[in-house]
Amino acid sequence: MNFKKKKEVILKVKNLINKTLSIVISDLNNINSNTINDLRRKGRVIDVEVLLIRNTLLRIAFKNTKFNFLKNSISGNNIICFSKKTPAFSARLCKEFENKNENFKIKLAAFEGEIITKENINKLAMLPTLEEILSKLIYILKEISLGKFVRVLNNFKNKKFK
Repeated sequence: MNFKKKKEVILKVKNLINKTLSIVISDLNNINSNTINDLRRKGRVIDVEVLLIRNTLLRIAFKNTKFNFLKNSISGNNIICFSKKTPAFSARLCKEFENKNENFKIKLAAFEGEIITKENINKLAMLPTLEEILSKLIYILKEISLGKFVRVLNNFKNKKFK
């Protein structure tokens, strides 16, 4: 890859990093290209960008970004998942993929300026989406209003029969 092409890749990745909410870095050893393509396909559906990029280029792309602290954590063969819409999507995608493929191993994740270790990635993967939170809130509000209505009717009935 020539210098001009490397600069283009770095710029593309830097722009992606600036739009990203969370990043998951996984081990690429013993994973075939069909498996990677399957991961990319699933990632596109949920707006997670899956990239294979040389460590040196990735370190340069991380400079002066909110994920600058990750540049020293990159080693070995990596596949990087960038979550743009919801922080949990990249973690969910990688966790699900790790459960199905024994060779796929998550190394670490990053969210809100912190490195999340492999042990804590489950917590990130379980974060609800905005839609899930809103649906739970609507359900709770409906239950509260229905409960109040039943209590008012019950009080009215009790007063009427006294």
